[in-house]
Amino acid sequence: MNNDSAERRRSDRLWITMPLRAEGVDASGEIAACAGRAVSVNRHGGRIQIPLDLDRSWSISLLSPLGRGAAEFRLVDTITHGGEHGYEYGVECLEEANNFWGIEFPSRKGITGDAKALLDCGTCHTKALMPLAISDVERLEMGGMTAIYCEKCAAMTHWWFAEVGSLGNRETERARSSVEMTARLITPGAESRHRGQPRVCMQMPLWIRGHYGESDEVRTENISKIGLSFSSQRNYLRGEIVTTAFPSSSFSRHTRMPARIVREQVLKGSALKIYGATFEAQRSFKPLGA
Repeated sequence: MNNDSAERRRSDRLWITMPLRAEGVDASGEIAACAGRAVSVNRHGGRIQIPLDLDRSWSISLLSPLGRGAAEFRLVDTITHGGEHGYEYGVECLEEANNFWGIEFPSRKGITGDAKALLDCGTCHTKALMPLAISDVERLEMGGMTAIYCEKCAAMTHWWFAEVGSLGNRETERARSSVEMTARLITPGAESRHRGQPRVCMQMPLWIRGHYGESDEVRTENISKIGLSFSSQRNYLRGEIVTTAFPSSSFSRHTRMPARIVREQVLKGSALKIYGATFEAQRSFKPLGA
């Protein structure tokens, strides 16, 4: 079974990169430990990249990047064998109640609209991939925050876009001591080369028209003032100029925004690719309320 298919059925998936430390039994039967990274996460597991050829009959222990301790994972798929980033595995957490990634994936039944965003509760600082109504998206765009019921606070609280690329100071210090890494703690899966630009993890429908006039309905993975990344099964060429538009009425003013494809990320074991694009003209969307 394809791990991507399993993820779609059980949980939302977030294409972000997070450092971790892994310990498991390698192909020679020896216990080995190494640093690695997750490249996508969901409520139950995700994809990890580590430089170890593991024995799949054993579980693997992962150390959380946020200092929340270790958890046992089951290897459900070997996605790539070796390569630039070593081996890539699909993993499933064996501890159902363990929020290993430090990101909630809550359900908001009755919410209309397809948008989801990685948000931060201003009261308890819970990070969650929140389903959003279009009115929520509009408030986030205009004022930088929106009011959403927080299950942890048991109250309506203000939520902001979680800053992709950083965590709070205390979490940063815990992560550095437990994982012994100095890389950025959370980055988008298709990282922008313009690292000084704030990026937010925002999943919403996007319409694309290619160079030859073909149309494609896709989903954004993250957005900044100067560009975005999106996932698609179609092939786009680096340097290709495409036309992008948000189909929802609240974003109608952004129709026919030209963008240049600057990056392609092939997802092994999946029909999807993640593309990065930069806008050819300044757009007015302000993902951090700037």
